Amino acid sequence: MRFLPVTMAVAALLGAAACSEPVSAPTPEAPVEQAAGSPIAFVERFFEAPGAPTDGAVADAFLAEDVAEAIGSGATPHDFRRNLVTPPEADAMPNPPAYRFEEVTASGDTPAVRVTGGVLGPAMLYTLCRTAAGDWRIAEVEEQGHWLLRSDLDLPDSPVTCG
Repeated sequence: MRFLPVTMAVAALLGAAACSEPVSAPTPEAPVEQAAGSPIAFVERFFEAPGAPTDGAVADAFLAEDVAEAIGSGATPHDFRRNLVTPPEADAMPNPPAYRFEEVTASGDTPAVRVTGGVLGPAMLYTLCRTAAGDWRIAEVEEQGHWLLRSDLDLPDSPVTCG
């Protein structure tokens, strides 16, 4: 019977914890913050965003409206955010270099950011557009010399519906 008071104390603590407000984990559809001033900072935030780029919250926060709608309608491109090197090449890079982000074009409101390093295969080029509210969105992704996201989604090269 010496353990009964301890057991009752533990039960009381557990009961009190059960009555407190639960800490809610973010849901996959929770808004993704993307506030970033420069094109490079925006693409860096895109790389850091949780979930796949085809997840609704990520697509809405980072992709041009027409690209997000195409993905939301069932078009499912591969994970174009990180065009990952596949094994055995990936196994040969136990400590991959850091991703490098470089603005390569700054023509008005359509800058392009090249991403290299990490476990990427060929360099990736992200072309941005501005929404009516002045926010950046990704209008095109190109694995340089290989494929274009808009083409994979059967979207026209222009005009882009940025949002």
